[in-house]
Amino acid sequence: MKLRTIDLLESYLDSELSWRKQETTTINMSIKTSKLKAKDANVRAGVVLLYSHWEGFIKNSSQAYLNHICCKGIPYTNLKNNFRAIGIKEDCKSLSSKSLDYQLFIVDSVRSPKGKFKVNPESIIDRGPNLKSEVLKEIISTIGFDYGPYELKKNLIDERLVKNRNKIAHGHKNYDSEDLRDSFSEIKEEIFEMLEIFKSQVIVAANNQDYLE
Repeated sequence: MKLRTIDLLESYLDSELSWRKQETTTINMSIKTSKLKAKDANVRAGVVLLYSHWEGFIKNSSQAYLNHICCKGIPYTNLKNNFRAIGIKEDCKSLSSKSLDYQLFIVDSVRSPKGKFKVNPESIIDRGPNLKSEVLKEIISTIGFDYGPYELKKNLIDERLVKNRNKIAHGHKNYDSEDLRDSFSEIKEEIFEMLEIFKSQVIVAANNQDYLE
């Protein structure tokens, strides 16, 4: 999909967030109405689902933003340094980092950026690592956003969401069941507040052309 316009980008982000909200709302209702053993099973399912939407939306919308910029055909010389760095990293993938060709390519690219911004968003925004706060910070730095709104959310992201998700996904029983049973709704709301903020950052950055030098 080519997200050439702001409208296409915004429509994509709206759709991405909407179905994720619907799914987590459904599991949250199941948690609220179920009895203890069923409640614990639903909480376990809910935490894994909530994490998948946290990671899925952040990474998909970051890729969508890069897709949008790629569609613009912008010369590297007109872009901010983080996007120049993304392009250089992508362009020199086939070269060994120990080779002279690699070193000369880096020097030449920094001195005289050539061509237009064209990258594979999926290779820039890595699907591998769990979306802990440090990974979120790296993604945000890569695409040039402000990390400020997430600074105080480290414990929520790393301990209450990612750590518990990993324990559940890896078959451990000793996760924070009592905390999650009582506060799943609250955690869900805070996670989706951050996703709304991130969506807003993408749209504002695209509208303001914040990627330009």
